Amino acid sequence: MMAGLDWLLVADMLDVMAATPPCVGGQDLLDEGQCASVAEIARRIRSGRRMALLADEVGMGKTRIAVALVDAVRRAGGRSAIVLPPGVGAQWQAELQRFNPDDRTLLPLRSYESFIGGFFVEEDMETHDKHFVRERRQAELRNRRLQRELPQWAWADEPILMISHNFARMQFGKSTRWRRDLLGQVQHYLDNDVAFTRRRKDREHDRASRRAAHGIAGVMRDNGLELDLSGNPGKLTAQDYLRQVLPVIGYGLGRFDLVVVDEAHKARGSDSSLSRILGPVTWESEDPFRLGMTATPVELDAQQWLDTIARISGRDDGTDVGALEAIREDLATYVDVVARLHVEELDEGLVSDFERAAERFRHALAPFVLRRDKRDDPKYAPYI
Repeated sequence: MMAGLDWLLVADMLDVMAATPPCVGGQDLLDEGQCASVAEIARRIRSGRRMALLADEVGMGKTRIAVALVDAVRRAGGRSAIVLPPGVGAQWQAELQRFNPDDRTLLPLRSYESFIGGFFVEEDMETHDKHFVRERRQAELRNRRLQRELPQWAWADEPILMISHNFARMQFGKSTRWRRDLLGQVQHYLDNDVAFTRRRKDREHDRASRRAAHGIAGVMRDNGLELDLSGNPGKLTAQDYLRQVLPVIGYGLGRFDLVVVDEAHKARGSDSSLSRILGPVTWESEDPFRLGMTATPVELDAQQWLDTIARISGRDDGTDVGALEAIREDLATYVDVVARLHVEELDEGLVSDFERAAERFRHALAPFVLRRDKRDDPKYAPYI
């Protein structure tokens, strides 16, 4: 069983960064406002809180604050998953390298093919009869390793793993047999504790799928995990197969102490790709921290606030939001008063209603949200 991360050590590292920001080329990586946010995250960690929604305005460096936390978790011996929208992987890689010049974080994981590709070894390509085909496929694999699309050893060995929001949109039609192999093969290795053996006639995807299944079955056996397998995997609908295979894929990626969700407000709903990733795919340690990021909080209505906070709290199934329901009225009242400001004549009564609603709104979100706007930033304040 995986030992828990020492979160107090992480908090200590964050406090050091806030007090003495790391430098690159003579420039501090964290400005005054970012240092304050990093210190606040440390304070919340010490108080036992394990989630925060970072809602700073665009351009104020949310990514850098998040990377400071990721780097502290890495140095404390923990693992992080960064769940991010398409197109921003290079930005995250650049920020990670600023904090750690030796960082070699992979490109974001986007597809089931890439997941299975992480279990390829060059010997798998020997199944091709034609020499030039075999050499080409082996060269492709080496290039993908060199370009950091695939892990050098195993997904679970990567201290930081980026996962695309779109990852759980994978398709499992019945036309490509190897795509349907994983569940059945995992069950086989759970039922039969035998060594992985190479089959001469297997193609590389078949062999990699079986290698993945063998490793995942071992992880499940070691951690006392059960496979939710109802029905013949080959005969399941594509949606049922997806639902059952996602946690298995998560076991193949390994456990995470920190899950960072960039653009956490997007694609809400239990059936969205992002919601399928959070929980099923991001297999978390026993004491995980979730950090959400959103740059558009003023656009969210009351239900969207609740959905987003529930998602970051690990309660995005819509059935158990606990104390979050207590703040619904405060959020809804604020949203209603803001709507009135757009259509009603401004008078003393409306101003008073807004002030009361805004204070209740701020108080309701304070335990969950960290928010700065440009008036709080010395760089922007003189121009506002």
